[in-house]
Amino acid sequence: MTTSLRPLLIYWTVAAGLSLISPAIGLILLLVSIPLFPKLYTETAHQLKNSPSIGPYSLITGVFVFIFFWLMDVPMPSDDLLRHVPSFAYGYDHRAIFPYSSLPTFNLYPLFEHILGTIAQYWSVTVSIQLTMFSAWFAAMLVATGLARKYGGGFNAGTVVILSLVFSSPLAGRLFLGRPEVFCAIWGFSALLCKRPRTIVLWSLGGLGLSASYWLFPLYAVFAALLKIQWRSRFLITVGLGLFHLIFWSWNAGGFEAYIHAVGQLSTWTAARLAPIGETSSIWKIFLQPQVLLLALMAGVGFTYIERTERTILLALFALFTVPNMVRYSTVLVYLLAIMALPIAPRLSAFAKKHIQATILVLLLPLLAASMAFSTVGHKRFLPQFKLPTGSVVLTAFDEATFALPFFNPGTVQVVPAMELGASDLPYQTAAVALSNGKLECSQLTNLKLTHVVEHSQEKVLPCLRLVAIQGKWRLWAVGHD
Repeated sequence: MTTSLRPLLIYWTVAAGLSLISPAIGLILLLVSIPLFPKLYTETAHQLKNSPSIGPYSLITGVFVFIFFWLMDVPMPSDDLLRHVPSFAYGYDHRAIFPYSSLPTFNLYPLFEHILGTIAQYWSVTVSIQLTMFSAWFAAMLVATGLARKYGGGFNAGTVVILSLVFSSPLAGRLFLGRPEVFCAIWGFSALLCKRPRTIVLWSLGGLGLSASYWLFPLYAVFAALLKIQWRSRFLITVGLGLFHLIFWSWNAGGFEAYIHAVGQLSTWTAARLAPIGETSSIWKIFLQPQVLLLALMAGVGFTYIERTERTILLALFALFTVPNMVRYSTVLVYLLAIMALPIAPRLSAFAKKHIQATILVLLLPLLAASMAFSTVGHKRFLPQFKLPTGSVVLTAFDEATFALPFFNPGTVQVVPAMELGASDLPYQTAAVALSNGKLECSQLTNLKLTHVVEHSQEKVLPCLRLVAIQGKWRLWAVGHD
């Protein structure tokens, strides 16, 4: 590395540090650096624009900044992973975490939660949650780089642009959540990278593990269609995964009927919700994000370069996961757009070689992507960390507190409403929705078996609540008069 680049690298490091205060600050400083260091940017761009190292150089820089962010301000999820990790302390029974609900009597994520629980008991719940998030990111990056080599011609300037768009999109927020369906999606697309019989066998075994980890896995078994083997073999693998799932879940649920009944409850819970939830909001708000919109435009051109049969499969998968119109499938859809966009990467790379400004943009995009990825993540300091008496039953507003309280009080507290809002008994769900709107009344608490309330939006002080503690925006109340 030339000596002349050191001031620029120092500036980037300072900008990255200030981005921890606000990603917007980091973005502004990154853009300001162009007129501040025009000679250095131009020199670097001239050195790299015709070099095959521009792709690896840019990506490594972005990964370095990403790791820097991670270590300087450790991320924390804001929902489901916070209740998956401590479920071991409740005997892997979510009804013990969320009482007064119609949740199934069996565990919906057995292998996934047993792995997380084992790590949590051997080390700590924090180590377990960090390893899960890191594993999601590592797997996602590994598969994405493999796809870039397969469809984009390697690590060139074009693949840098596309991968930067991918990992600065809402996909980043999904990876930090570390949910089982995120791992299912990553596993599904890794099928495109399986070339040898042993990798196909390992892929199939991975599918069995995910099947035992997630009760709604069968939707992801269709990714077997992406394997580069005969159609008969793809069909047999899909059927095999499906049969294993039915056998395993019939055993885990205590009977086939119990499992089917639980799946059928999904529609009942949806109808019973008194308020919308984020996971079922429209997918179109994801497509309106600038990064995803750019990916979609590139995909519209790039997918024509993909072999016809494979293109048909990709479009069929896109249709399958778009029809439900739910944000929960955004991981799949962003990956599909990336795959269909990657074939134009060599053309983007050729354009960058002809225009020095485009080369500078390629150098900056991974840094911008790292900053934008962390703009979506939560942190421990923003979560309610109240230590509650053993046996407490806490009302929350179906927000971060719903999941954080069991994490910080593993095995000792219960929370309402349930992880699925529509599964909560109506009086508790009614109180939770009122609390989320800041309109909770004492009359709504009269017949509820609660000891505490945790909130941050209640508009007025209630005579039936006594303030116990405050942490940041969060307030802990004890139910009952002095």
